[in-house]
Amino acid sequence: MKLTRLLSVPLALLLLNSCSKGLQGDVHNLSDAIEHCRDYSRNVLDSDLEISLDQYSTRQSREFYDVYMNVESRVRKGYAHCKIDTAGLIVLFDAPGFRRKGGAFSQF
Repeated sequence: MKLTRLLSVPLALLLLNSCSKGLQGDVHNLSDAIEHCRDYSRNVLDSDLEISLDQYSTRQSREFYDVYMNVESRVRKGYAHCKIDTAGLIVLFDAPGFRRKGGAFSQF
């Protein structure tokens, strides 16, 4: 029991660190939020995708930046959505229909 408790803390820290890698960015305005979403999308989605800004859907509110990207592959068109708080943390990322890079914990 004591060994489980001792091992659970480092394991939890490792998982949290690997899951949140790239979620925090240096964001001061909407332009920074767009760049952060684009970079994060390129980092987590398959590399054969074209990613561009959907300027008509992207918007800024008091608490969040809602950034939408057009995502295209040879066979599929869709979007990616980042909800970024004013501190620069991506609190929501969604790209329906597109696979993410990574291992077993990449979908969390």
